[in-house]
Amino acid sequence: MSTPAGPVDVLTRRADPRGRPGVGRRTALVCLACAVVLVPWVAYLATSLPQTYVLANWNSAWVGFDVLLMALLGTTGALARRAHPLHVPAAFASAAFLVADAWFDVMTSSGSALVVSLAAAVTIELPLAAFLLRYGTRVVSEAVAVR
Repeated sequence: MSTPAGPVDVLTRRADPRGRPGVGRRTALVCLACAVVLVPWVAYLATSLPQTYVLANWNSAWVGFDVLLMALLGTTGALARRAHPLHVPAAFASAAFLVADAWFDVMTSSGSALVVSLAAAVTIELPLAAFLLRYGTRVVSEAVAVR
């Protein structure tokens, strides 16, 4: 009787027990194919989108994003405190949200608001994102090394 796969086994598995390509290989192929497909789409967007755009629900979009970021950071902290197995994916997701928040804050600001956005990005959001990425990477690397 075999034991269920633990988190380390799932992280390092290349093929299932029957020798078929593993989920990791399929995921890699799907992600790489999507990245290639996005190249012409990004080129199209870069040449066709207007420089300015009036947006409805602007406040709701910003507040909603920050509420989601707050919830994600809180969830990451709570999961990490309990050493729950999902704290690493939550840390990676929090880092991604922090980078996206910094990007959009800076790109949609001007004047004195741009200075505040840049300061927040450089002193808070991007360092915290880097910390969370480094933390998650270290936890995964240590888990794989123990195997």
